[in-house]
Amino acid sequence: MPCARRTVAYRYRSLCLTHLSHTTLITGVRPRLHGVVGNRVTVRRTGERLLFTNLTRRESVKAATIFDVVKASGRRTAAFFRPETRSDAAIDDNVAEVFRVEGGPDPREVTPGLPDELRSADVPIDAYYAFYDNPYAQGAGDLALTQAAAHVFERRKPAFTAIHLLVTDKAQHEFGPSHYLSWGALTADIETHLTLDPKNSSTARRLMDEPYHGHGFLPDYPEMYPVLVLSGSGIARGARLGHVRNIDEPPTIAALLGLEMRGVEGLVLREAIRQRAFSAAPPRRSAHRGCGRCV
Repeated sequence: MPCARRTVAYRYRSLCLTHLSHTTLITGVRPRLHGVVGNRVTVRRTGERLLFTNLTRRESVKAATIFDVVKASGRRTAAFFRPETRSDAAIDDNVAEVFRVEGGPDPREVTPGLPDELRSADVPIDAYYAFYDNPYAQGAGDLALTQAAAHVFERRKPAFTAIHLLVTDKAQHEFGPSHYLSWGALTADIETHLTLDPKNSSTARRLMDEPYHGHGFLPDYPEMYPVLVLSGSGIARGARLGHVRNIDEPPTIAALLGLEMRGVEGLVLREAIRQRAFSAAPPRRSAHRGCGRCV
């Protein structure tokens, strides 16, 4: 609790966003509803720390996903290294993001038969696992994963495909906050604080030691918001959107497919969709009112 109170005093937030955001992007609801509240979870009975993504989809995600909605419509789905998709029955072709105890992604967590199919088609899927932990070769690994996705799309035409590329993620970690010069500055900051506030019990690891997001920026700054680009069939050409939330994307994807995601907190981005795309199955607009900044 002392640490929690100090986080409030420093207005510290965004301790962990990765898997929370990934899951919101496929459910259309916030973490309090989908259940993925961090990258890791602690088992209360044993104290064991587990990666959320190493749990099965049924264990980790408590809300319906866009995969569920598309699969229920009788169409195919595919996912390539998407978090929280292990053993997901709603995904037909799945290269799941699961990690081995000894480290690195687990090549066994792939739809049976898919690796051999990819190898037979000269898709270097094994390179993805070989290069995963090499920050200088992650781009090559992402290329292999993208080729796998392209192969599946060409062969089976899934209605919804999600792919998780990591080259920018790895570069920001390795050459941003994890760079040796960054660690040197943080160490000097800790040592300075020890002399200024030696009696404070939190000096061993005080809250302000790492003031930046794990990717090297402050996520609360509007100029650091990522850009959402929508392109392709059904998208209104040249439309400009205001502030878009992660929860708005899943119901919008469903609407593009003529489907509806029920119980979501987000809104369908109607400004982004050509009106005739609604004619077959007009999607229901969420009852969530949003906020003054939201589209």
